[in-house]
Amino acid sequence: MVAIERENPRISINKISEYVTALPSRRRTIIKQQKRPPSFVVPYYKDAEMVVVEYLTSPEVQAEWLDSKIKELSNKCVSTEWEETRRNICIDALDSFVEFMEELDFGNLSCIMGESKPEKLNIAGVKISVRPEIYLIDKDRNVKGCVKLVLGKGREVSADEAGYTGVCLQRWMMEQFNISNNKTCFLIDIFGGICHIAPKAYRKKMSDIEAACEEIVRAWANA
Repeated sequence: MVAIERENPRISINKISEYVTALPSRRRTIIKQQKRPPSFVVPYYKDAEMVVVEYLTSPEVQAEWLDSKIKELSNKCVSTEWEETRRNICIDALDSFVEFMEELDFGNLSCIMGESKPEKLNIAGVKISVRPEIYLIDKDRNVKGCVKLVLGKGREVSADEAGYTGVCLQRWMMEQFNISNNKTCFLIDIFGGICHIAPKAYRKKMSDIEAACEEIVRAWANA
């Protein structure tokens, strides 16, 4: 796959959180991968993500609906080994979600689908793609929070990474909706089977992210 080359620093919310907690060699790799991503990537977990989002945003559906979606995916015809692997890993993701989905609690807020291409977060010259899959709304349909899904088999999100993702979500909510409430910013680690809430310690973690972004800007040209 031919890689494109991004002229200006850009990174995903999950990768900036990994970057802050990573060793120097891994940091260099992250910058290179973000600067030259493949020109075309089929989202590996897209089928599972769509089912989870539909389940959370459709209050009328029950666990039986989710079971039917897993069976539907199991019966999906595939023609290549890659397609089979992708299908099976999406099934694994949904099986993992089923194990803890009843523990999810967003208080009195309801879930709606997030925007597909929302504004990015700009920190110290780096554009961070946040893109919460779900917005949380009150009874008057005002956005009060958001939910970010993470799907990555074999690599659970550490508590530190979840904290950095959480403060990015909080910063994004402040900029987009003028809402500042760590208790309504969630990160759901599907394979880890846990829902993280954004931490109270906002300033220190945001300072770390700002320093990381400054470092990325300095390193970008030579990556």
